[in-house]
Amino acid sequence: MAEIRERQIMEGSFLMKLPIIAIDESNDVIYFESTSEVRNYIEPYDIDSWRVFTADGDVLKLQLAGKSESFWRPNPGTVTLVPSSESNVDGLRLALIKHFDVLSEVGKLRVDTKLNQDASLDSLVALLKICQPAK
Repeated sequence: MAEIRERQIMEGSFLMKLPIIAIDESNDVIYFESTSEVRNYIEPYDIDSWRVFTADGDVLKLQLAGKSESFWRPNPGTVTLVPSSESNVDGLRLALIKHFDVLSEVGKLRVDTKLNQDASLDSLVALLKICQPAK
């Protein structure tokens, strides 16, 4: 399996391991190469619909910056990523395994389900990068 070259990026005052993986409320999984891709993809009104992780399984919170409730100049704000003290490696692994199982069921990907169950998070993230459609 291809290994992901470890990349880290400073976001504000914290360091995170890329890529970023986002899972929406319908369990669709999206792979992002950068924090700016996340901010450009996720709509401000939609931030409560997403769970967001670093490649290490660290949980990132989505927040809005610069939100204005002004009637004359409404501004929904800009999506920002904020670190949390929470890590959910097992939850991310299980979500990726489920994602690959669904892709396999619909014929979009041939994956050995047993291999997936034993795969490391790094291997699953590398597989996600390979099979992710263009945004």
